Amino acid sequence: MEKSSGENGGATPPKKPRTAVVKKAAPEKDQTAATTIPDLSNVRLDPETLQCNICFLPFQPPIYQCKHGHPSCKRCLAGLNNKCHICRQPIGDMRCRPLENVLAGMTVPCAFARFGCQEGVRYTERAQRHGHEASCQHAPCHCPFPGCSYAGAAAQLFAHIRGAHAAGSPSAVSSIRCTPVALPRGMPFHVLLREEDSRVFLLLNGGDVPKGRSLSVVCVAAAGEAELYTMAVSGGAPGALSLSASGSVPRVRRWVRYPTGGFLFVPDAYWRASGGSVSVTVHVKKLPPPELEEDTTAA
Repeated sequence: MEKSSGENGGATPPKKPRTAVVKKAAPEKDQTAATTIPDLSNVRLDPETLQCNICFLPFQPPIYQCKHGHPSCKRCLAGLNNKCHICRQPIGDMRCRPLENVLAGMTVPCAFARFGCQEGVRYTERAQRHGHEASCQHAPCHCPFPGCSYAGAAAQLFAHIRGAHAAGSPSAVSSIRCTPVALPRGMPFHVLLREEDSRVFLLLNGGDVPKGRSLSVVCVAAAGEAELYTMAVSGGAPGALSLSASGSVPRVRRWVRYPTGGFLFVPDAYWRASGGSVSVTVHVKKLPPPELEEDTTAA
């Protein structure tokens, strides 16, 4: 006897047709939107954002902040009695590291970029005396002749003096190879040009010492390699001894005063006996770098 099942009297129900499921592909993510990093190689900042709000001078590490994030430079902490100038909260124990890191990572053009320097300078090096700008060879050097406002790099100053002043003032400009030069007592300086490296030297004739004149040598250039000068002065009465001196050559970018030390004293009597003019011979030689000097000594 057959068993009946279900309402269909034992008939097997028809199978439902299977429906194919099609999975939709997920939309591709915009990779460029997620990975693009803004180009920060050329960022402009308002200079005031890098200044202390108290002294208005550029921030220099260390920089301190209160708990509310108000920064202050170290110079101003003493005047504030370690109290924030805005919220009066204690300040002086917590460094503002993010701002210090920003300053440490900033590079700015050299201050003498308009004179041809293409070097970049760390922002935090600007205040250092021995940084790049202290010895930049593009730093402007000023013409020593009265009434002339020319300023340019040392090599440019050499060309300027040779082109603008040598012909008009032959008694005041000559080659350093052509010494001795006749130096009148009342002439404040004589320009000596060295052609091989376009250097400008001044033979200074100062009247700032009693009963005589002070003769010295300076180089109009940015800081550079050390040099030594030797100077010999002849004249005076017949049979008078010559005067001589030697020393290091100071470098100045602008001549404003006579050296207070390291000069050769020429008495007034010496000038009078020579008719108001003396003959001066100057030689300048470059000194070897200290490391070479040590190696030579050791050998």
